[in-house]
Amino acid sequence: MESPSFMSCSQSCLGNAWCSSTNFKVSSKEDGKGTCELNKHDISVIDENTNFLNQQGVFFSTMLKVIYMDLK
Repeated sequence: MESPSFMSCSQSCLGNAWCSSTNFKVSSKEDGKGTCELNKHDISVIDENTNFLNQQGVFFSTMLKVIYMDLK
């Protein structure tokens, strides 16, 4: 999906229970907008055998979701 920023892409992931990582590719323009991919892959699929393609302007990030519980 198109996204106005890397931060917006991350917020979209945080808003989806199934999302655990993102890929964000900055457009060729200098406005910070880009393409956002929400992924179901969690950190457990990443190990020493995982090969990432290093591409300028593309960012992979994993989400750490913390559930806050009020234990009053």
